[in-house]
This record gives sequence, C-alpha cells and structure tokens, in this order.
Amino acid sequence: AARAQDLRLQRESAAPRLASLSEGLERAYERLRSSLGDGPARITVILYTEGDFERVSGTRDWAVGFYDGRIRLRWNEIGTPQESQLIAHEVTHAFLHHVYGQRLPLWVHEGYAQFQEGPTPRTAEQARLEERVRARTQWVPLKWLDARFTQPSGRDDIQAAYVQARLVVEELMTRYGMDRFTIFLKQLAAGRPVDAAYDQAFAPARWVRADLGIFE
Repeated sequence: AARAQDLRLQRESAAPRLASLSEGLERAYERLRSSLGDGPARITVILYTEGDFERVSGTRDWAVGFYDGRIRLRWNEIGTPQESQLIAHEVTHAFLHHVYGQRLPLWVHEGYAQFQEGPTPRTAEQARLEERVRARTQWVPLKWLDARFTQPSGRDDIQAAYVQARLVVEELMTRYGMDRFTIFLKQLAAGRPVDAAYDQAFAPARWVRADLGIFE
C-alpha cells in the first residue's frame, strides 16, 4: 500500500513532475522498509524553484535537497538522472529520524543515506578526493566529523565529509552486514556514546582504530 504523501509546490510550473516524484518516493519507501522497518506514516515533500530553495536552505549552498522534518528539494532536480538517488537519500533521513530518533551522529545519517543511493558515477575530482580519504591523507577522526557537516570551512570541506561518511558506512556494511549495523543504530538511539556503540556492534576495542580510518 502506498504511504501517505504530502507534495507541495512553490510554483505551479513544477506540477508535471509530481507523478515521477510520487513513484520515486514509493519505491524508496518500500526499499527502506525492508531494511529499517516501518517508516513515517506521512512524508511531506516541498519542491522549490532555485531562488526559493536558496532562501530556505540558508548556508547549504552546496545542497540540492535536505530533510528537516520535511523533504525539501529543488524542483528542477525532478526528472533528471539524479532524481532517484536524491529521493532515496532524503527518504533515508526521514526513516532514520522516525525509527531511531535524534541521537544518530550526522556522519552516520549522511553515510547511510548515500549508501541507499546505490552506485553513482564519480567525477575525476570526486575520485581523487576519495583516494585521499582512503589513504587517510585527508581523513578526519570520526569523533570530529560531524563538525565538518555543521561548520564546514568551504565546499571542499563538506564534500570531503560526505565522501568519508559514505566510505565508512560502505566499509561497515561490507564487513559486518545490516544486522550488525542495525545493532549499532539501536545502541546510538539508546544514548550510548559512539565509541561504546561501535565496539558493542562490531568488535571490541576496534573503535580507536576505526576513528583513525583503519579497518581490519
């Protein structure tokens, strides 16, 4: 059965794109329900023109969408090849907030939301950045990574934070699978510190090395 959807337009010119958006939301919802359980009963999505989106997004000049209790998207992203990844990303945020509350670190949110996007093409610049993060020449200790999302020094800073968050979650999912990752989420939601939640879910005494980007 379809979830209740509340789709709102800031300009009527976006109306023809609503059918595509509604179908994409339903697909993302069903896929996430299979891994996270029941999500929010209603998902509100607001489509904005370029200028309106910049007004509501504030300092997020790098964003094409964000979730703050409602999914807010640039309307011109609907109908593009990136539409399904964008919808999957923001619906994942809605699910994580609904299922696990407000205590998950931002890097967990952003890493898992990117994981749910599935494989996406990388530009040459993104590939070089990923190599530097993997090599730990541009690694930020995980305990400090959230600050790169909330107080980035620039576009490069936020891009590196997203790349690192994605790589960490991909590593955890590959090594341990969804069952163990779910334990991690539940521990965080219960209020356990991230280091204790990590060691409980994955392996004792491993957080110290993971914090430095060493997975073994």
